[in-house]
Amino acid sequence: MTTANATIEVRHGRKPVAAARLAADHLALLVSDAVEARGAATVALSGGTSPSSLFDALSTMDLPWDRVEIFQVDERIVRRSSPERNWSMISERLVQPTGAKGRPMPVVRLPSRLDVVHLGLGLDGHTASWPTGHPVLGARGGLALIGDFNGTRRITVTPPVVNAARNVVWFVPGDAKRSVIDRLVGGDRSLPASVVRARRSVLFRSGDD
Repeated sequence: MTTANATIEVRHGRKPVAAARLAADHLALLVSDAVEARGAATVALSGGTSPSSLFDALSTMDLPWDRVEIFQVDERIVRRSSPERNWSMISERLVQPTGAKGRPMPVVRLPSRLDVVHLGLGLDGHTASWPTGHPVLGARGGLALIGDFNGTRRITVTPPVVNAARNVVWFVPGDAKRSVIDRLVGGDRSLPASVVRARRSVLFRSGDD
């Protein structure tokens, strides 16, 4: 089932695993298109617990992984060996199984325009590591340091990086965030995630409506 908004297209899977597969299929197509058009694909991934099923599904896709560079949307500033790092799951679930080129934060250089940015959505309406009311929401640079946010300091890409991407893919499975998804798609400007204004933006969720 597909519904549309002026800025975000919403696609549904009946179950979270189905939504993950739909999102993985879509991401795989975007990666393939980028490699065909430009010889390589640049993808920035978010962390958290929600995308594990997405990364698992994507890792099974037959793609030219040696031409794919995987960057991060955000990262906790903790020891490199800490399991709290977003990169730990990204590396374990996707980079190591596929042989893609991993570019963990901090990075010296971000591409001027990423092919795909993957985002999640918090219960408070944040995405990346953009807290409500934080100056990062109006930042112009490529990366920003965030003070204490949900218990750790963070580094994150900024809204201009996300909005310059050729494609944005949201993955928000489960029922807990249904109301915040509706607010985002409905254009609630009070949400930090509402600053995402990428031209091609698709959100994958689970459920029937």
